[in-house]
Amino acid sequence: MQIPHTPVLFNEVLEAFKTINEGYIIDCTLGYAGHSEGLLK
Repeated sequence: MQIPHTPVLFNEVLEAFKTINEGYIIDCTLGYAGHSEGLLK
């Protein structure tokens, strides 16, 4: 059975990183990488 995961504060995280144009963003959380997926898009 696969349990769906909904990232908490997804839109807020994307907005917070919106102005970063260079460097690295490291998602060091344990989960389904929902925030990382959004940042990569």
